[in-house]
Amino acid sequence: MFPGLLTVGTVVALVLLVRALRSVLHALATIAGRRPRTWRAATALGVLLLIGGATVTAAAVQDPLLVLDVPGGHLLWRLLRWPVVVLALVAWAVLVLRLGMRLRRGTWRVSLTGAAIAVAGWLTASVVFPVYVSIVARLATGLGALGGGLILLVWLYLLMLSLYLAAETLCELGDDGAEDTSRSPL
Repeated sequence: MFPGLLTVGTVVALVLLVRALRSVLHALATIAGRRPRTWRAATALGVLLLIGGATVTAAAVQDPLLVLDVPGGHLLWRLLRWPVVVLALVAWAVLVLRLGMRLRRGTWRVSLTGAAIAVAGWLTASVVFPVYVSIVARLATGLGALGGGLILLVWLYLLMLSLYLAAETLCELGDDGAEDTSRSPL
Protein backbone atom coordinates (compact mmCIF):
# COMPACT_ATOMS: atom_id res chain seq x y z
CA MET A 1 0.00 0.00 0.00
CA PHE A 2 1.10 3.52 -0.76
CA PRO A 3 0.74 6.22 1.86
CA GLY A 4 -1.97 8.74 1.28
CA LEU A 5 -1.40 12.35 0.40
CA LEU A 6 -2.33 13.47 3.92
CA THR A 7 0.24 11.11 5.45
CA VAL A 8 3.00 12.31 3.13
CA GLY A 9 2.05 15.94 3.78
CA THR A 10 2.11 15.41 7.54
CA VAL A 11 5.52 13.73 7.43
CA VAL A 12 6.96 16.51 5.24
CA ALA A 13 5.49 19.16 7.55
CA LEU A 14 6.98 17.41 10.58
CA VAL A 15 10.42 17.20 8.94
CA LEU A 16 10.36 20.90 8.03
CA LEU A 17 9.05 21.82 11.49
CA VAL A 18 11.84 19.84 13.18
CA ARG A 19 14.44 21.60 11.03
CA ALA A 20 12.99 25.00 11.90
CA LEU A 21 12.82 24.17 15.61
CA ARG A 22 16.39 22.90 15.51
CA SER A 23 17.42 26.32 14.20
CA VAL A 24 15.43 28.06 16.94
CA LEU A 25 17.00 25.89 19.65
CA HIS A 26 20.45 26.51 18.18
CA ALA A 27 19.84 30.29 18.19
CA LEU A 28 18.61 30.23 21.79
CA ALA A 29 21.67 28.24 22.87
CA THR A 30 23.89 30.74 21.06
CA ILE A 31 22.17 33.62 22.84
CA ALA A 32 22.72 31.88 26.19
CA GLY A 33 26.33 31.01 25.30
CA ARG A 34 25.78 27.27 25.62
CA ARG A 35 26.06 24.23 23.40
CA PRO A 36 22.89 23.55 21.38
CA ARG A 37 20.82 20.45 21.98
CA THR A 38 20.65 17.54 19.58
CA TRP A 39 18.00 17.01 16.95
CA ARG A 40 16.04 14.79 19.38
CA ALA A 41 14.90 17.81 21.39
CA ALA A 42 13.72 19.51 18.18
CA THR A 43 11.88 16.34 17.14
CA ALA A 44 10.12 16.10 20.51
CA LEU A 45 9.16 19.78 20.32
CA GLY A 46 7.93 19.33 16.75
CA VAL A 47 5.68 16.40 17.60
CA LEU A 48 4.43 18.22 20.70
CA LEU A 49 3.73 21.35 18.64
CA LEU A 50 1.76 19.41 16.02
CA ILE A 51 -0.32 17.52 18.57
CA GLY A 52 -0.70 20.43 21.00
CA GLY A 53 -1.37 22.95 18.25
CA ALA A 54 -4.07 20.76 16.73
CA THR A 55 -5.63 20.20 20.16
CA VAL A 56 -5.61 23.88 21.14
CA THR A 57 -6.91 24.92 17.72
CA ALA A 58 -9.71 22.36 17.86
CA ALA A 59 -10.61 23.45 21.39
CA ALA A 60 -10.60 27.13 20.40
CA VAL A 61 -12.84 26.49 17.40
CA GLN A 62 -15.11 23.76 18.76
CA ASP A 63 -16.88 24.20 22.07
CA PRO A 64 -15.67 21.25 24.23
CA LEU A 65 -18.00 22.09 27.12
CA LEU A 66 -20.99 21.95 24.78
CA VAL A 67 -19.92 18.49 23.61
CA LEU A 68 -19.62 17.35 27.24
CA ASP A 69 -23.16 18.65 27.94
CA VAL A 70 -22.07 21.06 30.68
CA PRO A 71 -24.94 23.41 31.61
CA GLY A 72 -24.07 26.93 30.49
CA GLY A 73 -20.94 25.53 28.91
CA HIS A 74 -21.15 27.63 25.76
CA LEU A 75 -21.03 30.91 27.66
CA LEU A 76 -18.36 29.60 30.02
CA TRP A 77 -16.18 28.43 27.12
CA ARG A 78 -16.58 31.77 25.31
CA LEU A 79 -15.16 33.44 28.42
CA LEU A 80 -12.39 30.88 29.03
CA ARG A 81 -11.30 30.19 25.45
CA TRP A 82 -8.70 32.93 25.06
CA PRO A 83 -7.17 32.65 28.54
CA VAL A 84 -6.70 28.93 27.85
CA VAL A 85 -4.98 29.74 24.55
CA VAL A 86 -2.71 32.32 26.24
CA LEU A 87 -1.80 29.81 28.98
CA ALA A 88 -0.96 27.25 26.29
CA LEU A 89 1.27 29.83 24.57
CA VAL A 90 3.03 30.63 27.86
CA ALA A 91 3.59 26.91 28.52
CA TRP A 92 5.00 26.48 25.01
CA ALA A 93 7.30 29.49 25.42
CA VAL A 94 8.56 28.22 28.80
CA LEU A 95 9.32 24.84 27.25
CA VAL A 96 11.14 26.31 24.25
CA LEU A 97 13.16 28.75 26.37
CA ARG A 98 14.10 26.10 28.94
CA LEU A 99 15.14 23.58 26.30
CA GLY A 100 16.83 26.07 24.00
CA MET A 101 18.76 27.97 26.66
CA ARG A 102 19.44 24.80 28.67
CA LEU A 103 18.05 26.20 31.91
CA ARG A 104 18.28 23.89 34.88
CA ARG A 105 15.61 23.03 37.40
CA GLY A 106 14.56 25.66 39.88
CA THR A 107 14.54 28.55 37.40
CA TRP A 108 10.79 28.62 36.80
CA ARG A 109 10.37 32.26 37.79
CA VAL A 110 13.02 33.30 35.29
CA SER A 111 11.46 31.06 32.64
CA LEU A 112 7.99 32.48 33.24
CA THR A 113 9.33 36.02 32.97
CA GLY A 114 10.89 35.23 29.60
CA ALA A 115 7.78 33.40 28.45
CA ALA A 116 5.57 36.33 29.45
CA ILE A 117 7.79 38.68 27.43
CA ALA A 118 7.67 36.35 24.42
CA VAL A 119 3.89 35.89 24.59
CA ALA A 120 3.35 39.64 25.02
CA GLY A 121 5.44 40.14 21.88
CA TRP A 122 3.48 37.46 20.03
CA LEU A 123 0.15 38.98 21.03
CA THR A 124 1.32 42.49 20.16
CA ALA A 125 2.60 41.34 16.77
CA SER A 126 -0.63 39.47 16.09
CA VAL A 127 -2.82 42.43 17.07
CA VAL A 128 -0.82 45.06 15.17
CA PHE A 129 -0.13 42.86 12.16
CA PRO A 130 -3.55 43.31 10.48
CA VAL A 131 -2.82 47.04 10.27
CA TYR A 132 0.42 46.26 8.42
CA VAL A 133 -1.39 43.80 6.14
CA SER A 134 -4.09 46.34 5.25
CA ILE A 135 -1.45 48.90 4.28
CA VAL A 136 0.68 46.45 2.29
CA ALA A 137 -2.38 44.96 0.57
CA ARG A 138 -3.31 48.37 -0.85
CA LEU A 139 0.23 49.26 -1.91
CA ALA A 140 1.37 45.94 -3.39
CA THR A 141 -1.63 44.55 -5.25
CA GLY A 142 0.55 43.04 -7.98
CA LEU A 143 2.27 40.53 -5.71
CA GLY A 144 -0.71 38.19 -5.43
CA ALA A 145 0.04 34.84 -3.81
CA LEU A 146 3.72 35.72 -3.48
CA GLY A 147 2.71 38.73 -1.40
CA GLY A 148 0.67 36.49 0.89
CA GLY A 149 3.69 34.28 1.47
CA LEU A 150 5.92 37.28 2.14
CA ILE A 151 3.40 38.70 4.58
CA LEU A 152 3.30 35.36 6.43
CA LEU A 153 7.11 35.34 6.62
CA VAL A 154 7.15 38.86 8.10
CA TRP A 155 4.67 37.74 10.77
CA LEU A 156 6.78 34.66 11.59
CA TYR A 157 9.86 36.89 11.74
CA LEU A 158 8.14 39.11 14.32
CA LEU A 159 7.17 36.07 16.39
CA MET A 160 10.74 34.74 16.43
CA LEU A 161 12.08 38.21 17.17
CA SER A 162 9.95 38.39 20.31
CA LEU A 163 11.20 34.93 21.39
CA TYR A 164 14.82 35.98 20.88
CA LEU A 165 14.23 39.25 22.75
CA ALA A 166 12.82 37.22 25.64
CA ALA A 167 15.96 35.05 25.59
CA GLU A 168 18.19 38.13 25.59
CA THR A 169 16.19 39.52 28.50
CA LEU A 170 16.70 36.29 30.42
CA CYS A 171 20.45 36.55 29.84
CA GLU A 172 20.46 40.18 30.99
CA LEU A 173 18.49 39.31 34.11
CA GLY A 174 21.54 37.34 35.16
CA ASP A 175 20.38 33.78 34.77
CA ASP A 176 22.58 31.75 37.07
CA GLY A 177 20.37 28.73 36.53
CA ALA A 178 21.95 27.38 33.38
CA GLU A 179 22.85 23.75 33.52
CA ASP A 180 26.48 22.74 33.44
CA THR A 181 27.05 21.26 29.98
CA SER A 182 30.77 20.55 30.35
CA ARG A 183 30.12 16.95 31.43
CA SER A 184 26.90 16.34 29.50
CA PRO A 185 27.05 14.01 26.47
CA LEU A 186 24.18 15.87 24.78
